[in-house]
Amino acid sequence: MNFIKTNKKDLIMLVVFTMFVILQIGVLILVGVSLLTNVNLVESEFANTAAAFIVPAIIGISFYRKEIIQSFSYFKEKTILKVVSIPMVVLLTGILEKFVTKFLVNTDQSVNQDAVNQAASEVPFIFALILVGVAGPIVEEIVFRHILVNKFSSYVGTAIASIISILIFTVLHSQNLSDFAIYLPGSVIFTVAYLISKRSLAYIIAIHVLNNVLSLIL
Repeated sequence: MNFIKTNKKDLIMLVVFTMFVILQIGVLILVGVSLLTNVNLVESEFANTAAAFIVPAIIGISFYRKEIIQSFSYFKEKTILKVVSIPMVVLLTGILEKFVTKFLVNTDQSVNQDAVNQAASEVPFIFALILVGVAGPIVEEIVFRHILVNKFSSYVGTAIASIISILIFTVLHSQNLSDFAIYLPGSVIFTVAYLISKRSLAYIIAIHVLNNVLSLIL
């Protein structure tokens, strides 16, 4: 009971994430809207992505806005170096992903990225930017780094918490073994960057946002 009481906010966020992102209960909303409007939203990649992330994003920002704001204190010292390191981390992630796709799995890009590109093509770019470029990274960094690594490391240790976070993050972004190989390096890099930044939520969100925005543009 003490564990539940102490981590109530985190557990609620995990349940919301599981229900909407993993179990996709937002599809029920799409079904209802489709029946009322005669527009088939269920087959829309963007609508499905929106149904998965909008509620978790609203709850996540509401629950953790103070932690996000406070974590900007990481940039108070060596500001330029830390800001410049953000695109450097993204560049390293991109290089490793390209290496894996070209030499190890022999594919142009992951199935997950194909789905993201399809979702983005269905709507004006600004909507894809907000959802995939901003909302998605905020939700995922709150769940995978702030909760699974930062909060739960006090119970299982940083190493085990990090491994669990890396594996779950990678699996949820993968539809096959090739996807797993593509996303694993990035998941490791993001987790290491988070730990090196003294667990700054703002820093790792910035990295993830830039990574996703570039994936939409390039």
